[in-house]
Amino acid sequence: MLKVLIADDEPKIRKGIKRILDWNSMGFEIVAEAEDGEIALQKSIETSPDLLLVDICMPFMSGLDFINKLKEVLSHAVIIIVSGHDEFEYAKTALQLRVFDYILKPVDEDILMQSVLRAKEQIIYHKNKNIEDEFTVQQLKKSSHYLKDMFLQDLVNGKLTEQDILKQCEFFNIGYTETMGMTVIKIIDKSSAMIDAGWDNELLSYAVENIARETMAPFKELISFKDEKNQIVILSDINPLAKWYKMGSEIERCILEYLGREVMSEMALIKGDFTGMADTYQEVCGHLVEKSQKTPIVITIQKYIENHYAKPELSLTEIANNVGISQTYLTRLLKQELGVPFIDYLTQFRIKKAIMLMEDPNIKVYEVAEMVGYSSQHYFSNVFKKVLNVSPLDYKRGGRK
Repeated sequence: MLKVLIADDEPKIRKGIKRILDWNSMGFEIVAEAEDGEIALQKSIETSPDLLLVDICMPFMSGLDFINKLKEVLSHAVIIIVSGHDEFEYAKTALQLRVFDYILKPVDEDILMQSVLRAKEQIIYHKNKNIEDEFTVQQLKKSSHYLKDMFLQDLVNGKLTEQDILKQCEFFNIGYTETMGMTVIKIIDKSSAMIDAGWDNELLSYAVENIARETMAPFKELISFKDEKNQIVILSDINPLAKWYKMGSEIERCILEYLGREVMSEMALIKGDFTGMADTYQEVCGHLVEKSQKTPIVITIQKYIENHYAKPELSLTEIANNVGISQTYLTRLLKQELGVPFIDYLTQFRIKKAIMLMEDPNIKVYEVAEMVGYSSQHYFSNVFKKVLNVSPLDYKRGGRK
């Protein structure tokens, strides 16, 4: 039923309008009456009528003033003026206020009925249009997520021109800073436990992405999506850099804790603007492929090193004890699959992290040394120079490589 409000200061007029038509059979319900403009406005707010029959001359607030204020709260309500004044100025003002019709008193039943039926058509039209518009908006919101993911996939795969990137970043409201980084997460646990519990690949990826986003929530310009390899890609600002570099291990820990699944992650700074995204993505994915080709025990060893490389006392004995194998077997595994002895692999890993940390101009060399597991800056500098043929200070002064 469509709702009707009658506003007239004369009770007999209101009663007459209620009786002159069979409102219910026409699909209307009279939900409120008002004897002045102020009461009419209050009841309109309370009942949200679809159709209002309004007298012009009412105390406290005239019908025209009431209609003007009503437009602010019920913009789509249909208004029929029922007035005893047949004057041009009143009709002109009513026209400016976009009232639906102007009927003179005494009210003729046929004229009122025809006006009300025409008003009904307009009300139903607007209601249906609002439903269609709302449906359209909801569909656009749903499709927007997929369109955005497709754009991001094309972006990291290098399929877009710089002009397309800028245009679509603006459309999807994707921000960019001069210090952006990429994290890619790959699910490596092949166990069927979660599949048996009803976790399909889509649901698992969704859960992994949510945990990763929540873990990295402190970082600005956070963007996440699933790539064509079913990996989760996270883009964000990297400040503070030292904290950002710990997020990969933290994401892995949280996913293992909450989902019971092993994942591996790789992180890298994005060189330049969004146009450098594809090169960074290929680099990160290449490292993940190398990692995933290792045997499970070596992946576990690598993860342990990644999580504990900042400990100056990290040793082969500690790792062997924690992964449950002998030092001899551990030494042979690392040499066989990584191509270098444990100490060389640990050194290379620490220097790699040091290079990343030195991208932050606010971090001092002695702080970098401590962050990557060297208690002595002098010793760190010697190791760094031996690996890269340049001192940490000179490397840092040279900026990004």
